[in-house]
Amino acid sequence: MHLQVGIVGLGEAWEWGYRPALRRLADQFRVVGIYDSVFRRAQLASEEFRAHPAESFRGLIFRPDVTAVLVLGSDWLGPLPVTVACESGKPVFLGAPFELTLSELEELTCVAQTTGQPLMPALGLRAILKAARVPELIEVSLGDPRQIFCYHRMLRWGRGWRSHLAAKLAELIDGCLFLLRQPAGSVVGLSPGDFEECPSGLKILGFGCEVPTPGKAQATVHIVCEWFSKPVCIEGVDFRGTSELHLHCEDGVACFEEGKCLSWSDPAGHHRERLDGQACPEELLLAAFYQAVVSKAPLLADIRDAYTALSLVAKAQESRKPAGDIYRDHRKPG
Repeated sequence: MHLQVGIVGLGEAWEWGYRPALRRLADQFRVVGIYDSVFRRAQLASEEFRAHPAESFRGLIFRPDVTAVLVLGSDWLGPLPVTVACESGKPVFLGAPFELTLSELEELTCVAQTTGQPLMPALGLRAILKAARVPELIEVSLGDPRQIFCYHRMLRWGRGWRSHLAAKLAELIDGCLFLLRQPAGSVVGLSPGDFEECPSGLKILGFGCEVPTPGKAQATVHIVCEWFSKPVCIEGVDFRGTSELHLHCEDGVACFEEGKCLSWSDPAGHHRERLDGQACPEELLLAAFYQAVVSKAPLLADIRDAYTALSLVAKAQESRKPAGDIYRDHRKPG
């Protein structure tokens, strides 16, 4: 069964992410129409998918043959296309949730609750970890995580580095909390130099949080993001991949290297599983959205998860002020 979708905003990840993912998922998705603020770009994409290039996002969303909406880039429109789609009774996939501000994500949380429509944000690390069966491994073999160390290397540079860094940090925070299945308690942000100034060369941003677990010692999460703000020799810095996740659990340890391998040790011995054949995050996310809409499966993530992750980034930045650790309110918006 095909899910007939309209695409609003192609976004930064279109060429290398969502475009090839939709081609590989041609048996699940049929693109009916495409809207982008640059109309020529929408025309070119529509020719490839034999879709209709729309002149307005409202006209595309209200088409009777569009049953779901993929908002892959917000441009200058902000949360408006998502709100219109939800209020028109159509499920929405939000491909770049961290392009929106914290207040806009809170607004969309209220919209999703009011309309009752599925609204799934693209939280890539969560999708990758689930595809690699890391949550299942924790439940069956390793036991509850006590410490998670996450390391990520970003190799892009240029304008907009600050928003890219905050978005990636929010995605990493969400992935770690997805494994812990508990809300964060205190959070702290650590960074040499001023996060608000344009960096030169290597920029490191650290994040830490403590997660209360009932009846046990609290778990801790440590995240380090490296950002290369100027052109560097990619071959020299990318020899170990871009993301690593180290889990120290009650009954074992595990190391996850994105796109490469998952290795772990438990009471049964040492194990290693290659991940080089795993689908890209965009394909995993779209497939999960398809299952949620067509088969009524639970959403892989909802908009509250994106709001929580971005709010923790804001709290971590705030904690770098002299006041120290920041304790977040566990209540979710709405």
